Amino acid sequence: MALYLGSNQVQLFGGKNRDLSIIGFMPDGQLIAQKEYSFPLSSTNYSSLTIGTTAQNLILPATEYTASPTAGGLVTCLRVGDDYDGTDINFFENDYVVIGRFDVDYVFTANETTMNSLAHGIKTRSCKDFQMYKSNPIDSTTGGTNSSSWNVSSTNTTYATATLYRNSSGTYGRTSSVGIYTTNMSAALGNSSSTTNPHYISLTIGAVSAKASSSYFTIDAMNYIDPTNTILKLTWDIYEGDLSIASRIHQYANHECLLTPGEIGD
Repeated sequence: MALYLGSNQVQLFGGKNRDLSIIGFMPDGQLIAQKEYSFPLSSTNYSSLTIGTTAQNLILPATEYTASPTAGGLVTCLRVGDDYDGTDINFFENDYVVIGRFDVDYVFTANETTMNSLAHGIKTRSCKDFQMYKSNPIDSTTGGTNSSSWNVSSTNTTYATATLYRNSSGTYGRTSSVGIYTTNMSAALGNSSSTTNPHYISLTIGAVSAKASSSYFTIDAMNYIDPTNTILKLTWDIYEGDLSIASRIHQYANHECLLTPGEIGD
């Protein structure tokens, strides 16, 4: 069923431009940047692991912002802002939504006949979103006035992760937490409480795990993964818009706490 204005069909949920304003994140939302970061599985410690059905965290490659990653530790891949890539990130004027995606397309060293005899993964994808908003809090010393600083906060709404697999009978299906996967890619804030600009957004990845499954991705199949040609790719879409619902709620709550002398005794 479609809704028409005259002969023109009206898009109800954002349409082809993935406009976030209609679903309530923020008015006039628009995509201002898409950032990608990728690396081969061979740049992790995957080849030194003994693959099993218990999840093991990988050690990810070092970056400009994270010199010594640890297994399961947070790694900052990229930073977005005036001082980094030239993108204008201004939390005094705008709110932001970041949607992150993690993709792994598996490449194997064994031939197709061997792989088709094993339950194995085809592709893994994880997706996570963050809404970033600001508010002008109560001054901690006076209590009755707004602070000169703006608090900038980040809220994760949801995440999803899935692995598409093929079993030995030729049937395809989807499962989660199997293969090479993560539930912890994120967007972190720079200058989260400040009177200065520019702000920036750090694009990060947390624990990336390797885990086999007798039903969906066998140990033998995971041992056939080609670490050199299996690429882990992260993509972040960064949207900018006007004051969001979250900003309005937090700002309203702070303003309601501004007590005046006339309210003494209330």
